[in-house]
Amino acid sequence: MANEDELWLAARARMRPYVSAVFWQDFGIGGDEHDRAVNWMLDHIFRPEFIGATDRPVWSVMRQDDNGNHFTVAHGLSHTAAEAMLKQFEESGHKQFYWILPKPNEPKSD
Repeated sequence: MANEDELWLAARARMRPYVSAVFWQDFGIGGDEHDRAVNWMLDHIFRPEFIGATDRPVWSVMRQDDNGNHFTVAHGLSHTAAEAMLKQFEESGHKQFYWILPKPNEPKSD
């Protein structure tokens, strides 16, 4: 079975021409700016959603404090568990802003 990174790289290669076409045809962005924008979109928006769509427990509950700082409250949750935790925070009247998102495994340091 392919690992998370291999699955993502294959999906990224399939999606890149479509995302690239949008930046070129719809937004008129070309050159180096085009490549940076396409790569950013794929790696920062599509990759977390792609990984989150798998059956792996990769969901995180996030919190934003009053100063706009973001913190991970919990990680490695199933989607159901992350939703339940979010609902619990929202129903208990917490003043902070909470949300969930899929977070791929952090790169391993060498």
